[in-house]
Amino acid sequence: MDAETYSNAAQGTVNQPLGGKEIRFPFGGQSSVIASSRLGVSCTPASVNVLLRSPGNWGRCGGTRPGLRRVAAPPDVADQHEASEVSATKGAIPERATAYARYRDRAVVASGTMWYASRIGALDDFDYGGDRDDAARAVAGSVALAGRGGEEITALAAIADSMLYVATARSLWRIDGEAVRSLALASDHVGIVGRHAWCWDGVRFWFWSDKGLYALVAGEPPANMTPHLEDEVRGWRDAVLVFDSERNGIHVFGTDGAGTATDWFYDIENRALWRMQYPAEKRPVAGGLAMLGGMNRVVFRCADGVWRHWDEEQADDDGTAVASALAMGPVAHTTGNTENAFLAELDFEMDESVTSPSGANVSGIVGRTTNEAIDAAKTFVG
Repeated sequence: MDAETYSNAAQGTVNQPLGGKEIRFPFGGQSSVIASSRLGVSCTPASVNVLLRSPGNWGRCGGTRPGLRRVAAPPDVADQHEASEVSATKGAIPERATAYARYRDRAVVASGTMWYASRIGALDDFDYGGDRDDAARAVAGSVALAGRGGEEITALAAIADSMLYVATARSLWRIDGEAVRSLALASDHVGIVGRHAWCWDGVRFWFWSDKGLYALVAGEPPANMTPHLEDEVRGWRDAVLVFDSERNGIHVFGTDGAGTATDWFYDIENRALWRMQYPAEKRPVAGGLAMLGGMNRVVFRCADGVWRHWDEEQADDDGTAVASALAMGPVAHTTGNTENAFLAELDFEMDESVTSPSGANVSGIVGRTTNEAIDAAKTFVG
């Protein structure tokens, strides 16, 4: 499609009403062209508050999300992380702990390269002496390999009573069954960035490494679900991961190397990662499951201490307008001809809401390579 054909097609869509209707916007151009157009619409970008999904072959996505609605009463939250403080009345545990877990009726604490598990049924008994044949006694172990100093443990992740993952920032270990057994090395190249940077969806163990989001099925190596983000997420300090069964996805509330909040939602079904933006004072910092309206839903404890949840019928974050945007791609064509490939059509829907003279901007950012398109989009979209 040449520039003149594209311009004529784009002009034909100006002021076409979008509210509650489907629009087909002819969209294309050679790979050396950056094309942009403004559409007059009967809704503001802030009203596009339904999470949009993309096909799995789109390697990088970012999009709109439901609004945050305040939970009427403090919910009874089930948190997978169970990161409660532990004390010892028998034996001893380190004063400075980096992670906690509850596993097989034991309290487990990590400090440095060591992990410590209490006696079964006695969460304050850390007496490691006594009969070595006593399977219920308190035990301790280390993630340091023989002849090496080892790294500090960053997370303890208990998966029901079947396994316990012990992670450093760059390695992952697993205890199968009872804690008196030795650790098995699950990965010597990826680990977990923080004590809450993991979740479990009932089948897979998800965690955030300094290389991005990983999924792991017991007995298999960890799979990097976001390889295109490796450079962008390197140096992350911490993250909180929350599994959302209602939307079949993973909420990621992260902190990058500069201490800046960086949040995402990963759509498991479509393997699409969406960048999220929240008001600083209402940004989720923790989450879990709670019964709301007769349904088991994910709720978030926000920075102001208030519990909220995603609500598709709400176009604001408990009073603060949602700044909506949608970025899709890069779309990799399969012709092998990088000079003449083009995207023929882009279809999307927008909800009817508030009329705005500003309309909605639709822009196409292209490149001769995937990385070139991503770099251009970062500059253009911000």
